[in-house]
Amino acid sequence: MFLDQVVSFSMEGESLYVEAIVDEFKLVRQQTWYEPAEYGPATCWLRMDLDEEDPHQFKDKAAVCEFLDGLDPDWQQVEEY
Repeated sequence: MFLDQVVSFSMEGESLYVEAIVDEFKLVRQQTWYEPAEYGPATCWLRMDLDEEDPHQFKDKAAVCEFLDGLDPDWQQVEEY
């Protein structure tokens, strides 16, 4: 999955909470006999505990995006009503 855009983030103690648009996350079209399944972007959230010995100071959304680049976090899709 590719992180497209960080929508918002906050630090809560040693935890990082992020809402972002993640490419190729949501199923858009089911697989058929002739074509593979198609996935599109979705708004997702993530809560990640950070290491106490290695504190991170996130000043902006770009810093959060850079930190998450290369990681494989467990994104959860934001419920759409």
